[in-house]
Amino acid sequence: MIAFLATIGSFIDQSWTLHETLIDFQCLHGTHSGANMAAGFFQMLEDRGLVDKVSNEWMMDGHRTHLSIVLLQQFVSLTTDNAANNGTMIETLAKTLTNTG
Repeated sequence: MIAFLATIGSFIDQSWTLHETLIDFQCLHGTHSGANMAAGFFQMLEDRGLVDKVSNEWMMDGHRTHLSIVLLQQFVSLTTDNAANNGTMIETLAKTLTNTG
């Protein structure tokens, strides 16, 4: 099985027009696990020089895991397609960001 990770940027401009753009698309090394997705997302941040512009404030509620990052003074939310991978991805990414900050 081949696993992929896509990073998509979405925003609404001043005219309330929705814009979406593909920021990154990569083949993951190994399975589609939360840890591998976190590694791939972190690599994308590193490749674009964005690691030092990220705040790893994260929270978990009973049903959904969110990672809110402040990136270039914009609000960004990460969503994965598998609830089981959410927690692992968020925890791994938060630890990685903390260790590099």
